[in-house]
Formats: sequence, C-alpha cells, structure tokens
Amino acid sequence: TREFVDEAFRARKRLGGAMREAGIIAAAGIVALETMVERLAEDHETARLLEEGLSAIDGIRATRAPRPTNIIMVDVAELGWTTAQLIDRWASAGIKCNPRPPHGVRLVTNRHASVEDAAYVLETTREMVRGTAVAAA
Repeated sequence: TREFVDEAFRARKRLGGAMREAGIIAAAGIVALETMVERLAEDHETARLLEEGLSAIDGIRATRAPRPTNIIMVDVAELGWTTAQLIDRWASAGIKCNPRPPHGVRLVTNRHASVEDAAYVLETTREMVRGTAVAAA
C-alpha cells in the first residue's frame, strides 16, 4: 500500500539509508575496528591520568563513566567559572574541549593526545587555578 511504502521510506531515512556518502563514514569505522582497537587502551589510560590529575585540583571535579572510556567530564562550578571562561582560558593555551554549560566541558583523548599532552593540560590548569586564587586573595 502507499501507506506502507511511505512508512518504509521514513524508516530508511531514520536509519541513515538516505546518506549518499555513507561509504566514507563506513570506511572510517572499518579502519577503527581493524587497526585502532588495541590502541584504545592508551586513550583510556590518558583519560584516566587526566581525570585523576584534574580531580586533584581544588575546585575542579572530573569524572569518567563507570566503564573506562576516553571521555572526561570536567566541572568548574566550585571555582566560580563558567563553561565559556574555562574554554577561553584553555583556548589561549591551545587546549581544546567541548562545552557542557553552565560550568562544564568534555575532554576526549585520542591517538593525537599523548601522555605529555595530558601533563601539559594538568600543569596549565594548575597554574590557571593558582592565578585565580592569588587574584582573589
């Protein structure tokens, strides 16, 4: 029936069947599954280091999902900073993140983010927080 065909068309679109460039997206998934799975452990370790290091800074709360992932959620509400303020401070130091307003951001580690990069984020953030504390005193 026409109704069945229309519903099938809508279902296909909802499932991505109307994507013309799906092969490009699929290629990235194939590369990830075939060559990157083992390296995920490195990303998870870097994320763990970031989470623990950021959580050790007074006023910052960093969390990861109960199962290890490469995603860290950072909350700076206790510092009195907004998401925009943290993003601006980090951006001036070359640190990129995704906003999670009003007081948070999301960090994601990947093959381009090394342990040394994580150490840089931690040291830079410590200095920023120290600078804020000194200015407030």
